[in-house]
Amino acid sequence: MSDIQDFVRRYTAAWASREPNVMAALWHDDGELHHPALSAPIRGDRVASNNDNTKGQLPDFEWSLLDWAAQGNVVFLHWRNCATIGGKRHEWTGVDRMELREGRIMREDVYFDTVPLWQAFDPSQHYAPLVDVNALKE
Repeated sequence: MSDIQDFVRRYTAAWASREPNVMAALWHDDGELHHPALSAPIRGDRVASNNDNTKGQLPDFEWSLLDWAAQGNVVFLHWRNCATIGGKRHEWTGVDRMELREGRIMREDVYFDTVPLWQAFDPSQHYAPLVDVNALKE
């Protein structure tokens, strides 16, 4: 198994695990996570705590790998998350771009649409789309 395939397997297993601090083994302490749900980037030594927090707040949270690709030390993971929020099951997808060094993450950039989650947590929030597809000319 290649080093990248092994990393993807370990990352997937870490999300499936409910063991505290399991994500720490995949990160360099001085790495950096950029995530749209965080108020600021966090260092790698805080990522496991963030993941544990997510799993604690959303006890039925599921992370599933849909596809992945790699070039050199850069890995892209296409994923699906599911969780119950406000008594209703929600699903959202996104992509992570990770830069690895020695089989561990130095930088991760997470990309996904946060609007559906904001609306799930606070249904009073209504966001108009940036582009109304019905207004597009044919």
